[in-house]
Amino acid sequence: ALAGDQAALLRPFATRHQTARLRVSVTPAAILACAFAVSWAAGLILLLAGPAIPLFMALIGHAAGRASRAQLDGMADMGALLADRVGALPDIRLLGASPALAGDFARAAEELRRATMRVLGIAFLSSTVLELFAALGIAMMAVFCGFSLLGGIGFGTWGGPLTVTQALFLLLIAPEFFQPLRDLAAAWHDRAAADAAAQALAAA
Repeated sequence: ALAGDQAALLRPFATRHQTARLRVSVTPAAILACAFAVSWAAGLILLLAGPAIPLFMALIGHAAGRASRAQLDGMADMGALLADRVGALPDIRLLGASPALAGDFARAAEELRRATMRVLGIAFLSSTVLELFAALGIAMMAVFCGFSLLGGIGFGTWGGPLTVTQALFLLLIAPEFFQPLRDLAAAWHDRAAADAAAQALAAA
């Protein structure tokens, strides 16, 4: 079980997490500089919306790690139970203990199901909050650009009014500002699973 299932969890971490960390350390800063060069208000919008995502990821990191460790422990218990019962299968049949064996498997499967659902629940929660903050940031940028072009907002630029070209540029780079954060959030769960797998392999 360790060599087949749990060690395989190290691969997504090795292939995605480091790349996502490198992108998130370079791309958002470059886009933020471009936004500030066009409009200080647009840059401020991204600056306020962006850090909320890593902050939330840090808050859920411990919960994700605990849930991943519980799931891997359940997988290990299930594998150990199966190996033990298969080895004693002739004795179990002679003693007529098949109903008790089925009950043990049912309880182990239920615990593994609950642990897996907790991992999935944390993953869906973090994805939902990430998309919420990203959508709010992009919506605030769209509102600022729209009202600036309509003349409803007369501040936020470095002199003259916001032009159509500048507004389109800001609207195009706003989603790209949040994309590396989305990728890092997806790789964050790979890291939690890999940490739990590494601890299990070290303990073995």
